[in-house]
Amino acid sequence: MDIATIIGLFGSLALIIGAIAVGGSPAGFIDMPSILVVFGGTIAVAFIMFPLGTVLGSMKVGMKAFFSKPPDPLDSIDIVINLADRARKESLVALEKVSIENEFLKRGVLLVADGTEESLIRSVMEIDVEIMKKRHRTGQEVFKGMGNMAPAFGMIGT
Repeated sequence: MDIATIIGLFGSLALIIGAIAVGGSPAGFIDMPSILVVFGGTIAVAFIMFPLGTVLGSMKVGMKAFFSKPPDPLDSIDIVINLADRARKESLVALEKVSIENEFLKRGVLLVADGTEESLIRSVMEIDVEIMKKRHRTGQEVFKGMGNMAPAFGMIGT
């Protein structure tokens, strides 16, 4: 998880708690029907705007903002160098037995180990990247749609 995510989360919570403390009674700030309208309505409108699988998939991707750690580029470089050394010393077929956590790299290495032509490997990997980009754009559209509708439900809930 990125430190900026933590700072943003705790900063916004601190501002809300501070506003409640300055405003008096916490009960005045918590209204369950309003909360249900705002959050429930925002999620419901996402299901209206997008198919079920798209919304659920975007929620899964959204959780990665909090719980996934991006790979270290230097570690990736070391892995590729070790793979190249192994292929040079043993053979390309030896790469099939190597355990690789990164699914993208693993797919490319298996294509190399199978003796696939370089241009085909490049095409397959580029297609994989494009599919990933499309999946991410779709997830972004879901959250942007929810972000566009949430203020309206906030007004309704108010």
